[in-house]
Amino acid sequence: MAMHPTLPSFRKRFYRRVFLVMATTAFVSGLLTGGLGVLLGFREIKASRLTRGRELTRYVARLSEAAVMARDDTLISDSLKRLLQQPEVQGVAVYDAEGTLLFSHSALRAYPPTIKPCVQETSVSVSRSFSRICAPVKGEVFDPEKATFGSRGTMVRKTELLGYAVLDVSMKVTDQEVKRITFAGLVLGLSVFFIGLFFSWVGAAHLSDPIRRIIKALDRMRDGDYSVRLKVTTDDEMGKIADSFNRMARELASRVNQLEQGREYLENEVQLRTVEISRAKEFLRELIAPLADESSWWNSIADKLREHSGAIFVQIHVTRDDKWWSPARSPADGASVPPRKDLSEPVEVSMTLSDHGGSVQVLYYPLIALNQIQGQLVIIHRESGFLRDYIDQVVPAFAMTVSNVFTFIAVQTLVEELKEKARLLAEQKEKIEEASRLKSEFFANVSHELRTPLNAIIGYGEMLSSGMYGELNSEQSEALKAVVESAQNLLNLINLILDHSRLEAGKLPLYVEQVPDMRSVVKDIVEHNRSLTRTKPYDLKLILPRAPVPWHTDTGKVEQILTNLISNAVKFTDEGTVEVGMKTEDDLVHLWVKDT
Repeated sequence: MAMHPTLPSFRKRFYRRVFLVMATTAFVSGLLTGGLGVLLGFREIKASRLTRGRELTRYVARLSEAAVMARDDTLISDSLKRLLQQPEVQGVAVYDAEGTLLFSHSALRAYPPTIKPCVQETSVSVSRSFSRICAPVKGEVFDPEKATFGSRGTMVRKTELLGYAVLDVSMKVTDQEVKRITFAGLVLGLSVFFIGLFFSWVGAAHLSDPIRRIIKALDRMRDGDYSVRLKVTTDDEMGKIADSFNRMARELASRVNQLEQGREYLENEVQLRTVEISRAKEFLRELIAPLADESSWWNSIADKLREHSGAIFVQIHVTRDDKWWSPARSPADGASVPPRKDLSEPVEVSMTLSDHGGSVQVLYYPLIALNQIQGQLVIIHRESGFLRDYIDQVVPAFAMTVSNVFTFIAVQTLVEELKEKARLLAEQKEKIEEASRLKSEFFANVSHELRTPLNAIIGYGEMLSSGMYGELNSEQSEALKAVVESAQNLLNLINLILDHSRLEAGKLPLYVEQVPDMRSVVKDIVEHNRSLTRTKPYDLKLILPRAPVPWHTDTGKVEQILTNLISNAVKFTDEGTVEVGMKTEDDLVHLWVKDT
C-alpha cells in the first residue's frame, strides 16, 4: 500500500516542532545559566572586596595603636598613604575610645566627627558605592591600681580599648572585571546552549520516527486495513504505545465485524418497523374516523388488527359497569373465545383449539385507559409471521378510543337529557317571569293603597301637633308625635318593599341632587327615629362635624339605609349606646351606625 501523501510533510513538521521546542528550552537554559554565572561573578567580587577590607581594617587597627596613644598621625602617615594607593581603598580614619575623630585621610568624602562605637571586632556598613568597615583599636597598658613602689618593671599589664579604625572600601566593579565576568557567563551559556541543541537534534529524530510509524498505521486503518500492526522493539513509552495500538487495532477489527453484522440486522429491523409504522398509521386513521355506524366500526377495527398483525383470529371484548360483551370478532364466523376478566397485564398461553387449527398461541391483552380496564383483546396466532410489536404500539391508542367511544355515547345521551331539561327550564322561566310581573303589580298596588291612608294619618297627625284643632298637653303631644313617627316608619317600610320589587326588576332609579349640608339630612333622620328608643334606657347619640358638608347624593336612599341600620341597632341593644356619626376624609363622606 502506498504511503499517504500527508506523511512526509507531517514528519518534517513534527520533527521541526519537536526540535524547535527542545532548542528553545536549550536556549532558555543557556541564557539562564549564563545570567546566573554573571550574577555569581559579581557577588563573588563584592564578597572578596569585603573580605579584603576587613583584613586591611584589622591591619590599620594594629598599626594605629601607638598613634592613638600619642594622638599623633605622623607615626603611621606613610603606611596610610601606601594603603590609600590601593584601588579598592577610598579612605581611612581613626577615632578615640569615645568615638571622637583623631585624624583621617580621604579624597572622596569627609568622615563624621563622632561615630557609634563598634560593638564587634569588625562592623560593616554597606551602601551602593562603598562599604565602611570599623574595627576596634586595642593596646596593652600598665594597671596603676596594681603597681607598687620600686617594682615598675614588674607592673601588671591589661588590654584596653584605645579607639576605632574605620576604612572605606569601594564596591564598584571595574570595566575590566565586568568584561571578564561577562565573557565567562557568555562562554558558560553558549556551552549549555550548544550541548542542549545537540541533544534536541538527537531527541527530535528519536521521537519523530515512531510517531511517523504510528501515523502511517493509522492512515492504513482509516483506509480500511484493520490488519495493520506495529512492531514493538522497545519497552519504553513508545513500545507501550505500539502495544496499545495493536490491541486497539484487534479490538477495532472485532467491533467493525460486529457492526457489520449489526448493520444487516438493523436494516432488516428497520424494514420490519417501517411496515409496522405504516400499518399503525393506517389503524390510527381508522380510530379517529367519525363514528357513523357503531357496529361496522367495531368490525372494521377487528379486521385491521388481524390483518396487520398476522394473527389467525381477533376478538374484541369491552366492559361497562361490570358488564362484559363482545361487539366484534374477525373473522366473523370464528369461534368465540371468552375473556379473562380482571386481567391487568398481557398474558400469552399455548392452547389447542380445534376450531382455530389445533395448537396455537392465545394472547389476552387488556385495554387500559385512564387507569381503568375498558376491555380486552383476545388474539390467536402462531409464532411465525405474528407482529407483537405492532400490537404493543396500537393497543394503548385503541384502549383510549374505546374509552372515548363510551364517553361519546354517554355524552349523546346526556345531550338529549339536557335538551329536555332546557325545554322544561324555559317553560318554568316563562312562568317565573309571569309570577314576578304579577308580584310587582301586586306590590305596586298594595304600596299605593297603603300609602294613601298613611299619608292621611301623617297629615292629620302633623295638623293636630301644630294645634290646628286645639291645644294639646305634653303627654298628648308626645303620643301624637310617636304616632306620626310610627306612621312615617311604616311608610318608609312600604317604600323599601317597593324598592325591593324594583331591584328584582332592575329598575331602581337614583335621584341625585345637590345637598347644601349633609349634617341636616343626618340630623333629621336621627330625630325621626328617636321614638324607637322611648322604651330603652338610652337615647340616640349623634356625632357630626363642625363645618357644613355640601354633597351630591340621593337623600331618599341615604334615609332608607340609615333608618334600617338604626332600627336594627336599637332592636338588638337593650342596654348601652347606639351612635350615629358622620365625618369627612379627603373627597369622601363616612356615615356609620355603631351599637354595643
